[in-house]
Amino acid sequence: RTSYKDMRITYHGGFRMADRKEITRIEDKKRIAYTARYKGEVVTRGMCMKNKWSLNIRHDRLYTLYQDNVFVFGGKNRRTLITVIPLAA
Repeated sequence: RTSYKDMRITYHGGFRMADRKEITRIEDKKRIAYTARYKGEVVTRGMCMKNKWSLNIRHDRLYTLYQDNVFVFGGKNRRTLITVIPLAA
């Protein structure tokens, strides 16, 4: 398995994590992204329909649920955090 140091975070993903999770240090962002990627619950289309979430699930991305947020990953081996979407308002 890879290390949290192998995680990449886009500018938008880092901004959203700072905004929604109040995490500003890049190392902390990578640790949270790593945990969400490998220990979070994978979100599927069926899960979205069942819970009435309006997420546009794309086949080339990985969506995981971790700490009431949906983390969206893409890129090589889906190790790049693209954005963070809160579920609870």
